[in-house]
Amino acid sequence: MKADSLANTPNHEFLTLAGTDISGDNVPDRIVVVPWGTINSTKGAFVVDDEAATSVVDTFSGHKTDLPIDYEHQTLGGIYSSPKGTAPAAGWITQLTAAPGEGIIADVNWTDEACKMLAARQYRYLSPVAIVRKDDRKIMSLHSVALTNKPAIVGMTAIVNRQDDEKAELQVARLRETLAVDDTTPLDDLLAVACDRLHTLQDRIDMNAAEHMITRAVAQGKLAPAHREWALKLANQQPQLFREWEEKAPVLITTGKTHEPRDNGNRRSAEEAARAEFNSNSALKAITTEEAYVKLAIRSNGLI
Repeated sequence: MKADSLANTPNHEFLTLAGTDISGDNVPDRIVVVPWGTINSTKGAFVVDDEAATSVVDTFSGHKTDLPIDYEHQTLGGIYSSPKGTAPAAGWITQLTAAPGEGIIADVNWTDEACKMLAARQYRYLSPVAIVRKDDRKIMSLHSVALTNKPAIVGMTAIVNRQDDEKAELQVARLRETLAVDDTTPLDDLLAVACDRLHTLQDRIDMNAAEHMITRAVAQGKLAPAHREWALKLANQQPQLFREWEEKAPVLITTGKTHEPRDNGNRRSAEEAARAEFNSNSALKAITTEEAYVKLAIRSNGLI
């Protein structure tokens, strides 16, 4: 059944509503035209639930034509008629979808003139003309939608808000100043610069943390200075693996002390102990070779 035919039945009535603030520099093309739940309006309360939303969407789909968005409800005629009797479109609703808990959402194609007027805040609100069932006040279909400056829905959430736009503009200006990027740089390029700067900063933080871990391991006598480079690479790329190695690694160098050369029997024992330590510790295999680890153990114990 068409919206006009439905409205003419005794159990239904037209209800012109308003309240969705869509003004601002960026005019949305997806809008909640009617919110979910029991809606209080200066024209009377009405209900949007699963049954109501399904009826609205199905009626629109069955009509198979776009729904007009006019100015000040001029499509209704009568007291809403323009002096010239015309009812120009500000846009066209091409699709309606139900979003439970949110509302009935419209996909809109705006005219160029309407976009300019909304951006200039000459119009601010979107007002649906609802066809409501009288006995339970459920919305059954939409006749049309209008741009208006006379809001009626109480507490309707703004879709585009100038205050939000100004806040975003201020944040972008601060970002330009911080990055020393001029005002003529497009926003996409500005964000790319910001991402590159953040990656560089994170790399620097990661390297500083890795260097701190290496310095600590050397100070504890668990890492020889000669192995600093490959240990630094591991600590930077896989810090958790380095921490696990550091926790289990034995003290190979007693800092602040020197040792007299040991005999060959002690050297052989040290080699065997080093090989056993290497083969039992998977973390050591990730950062060095068995031969290098044995040489380090011999050197650290003064058995060269």
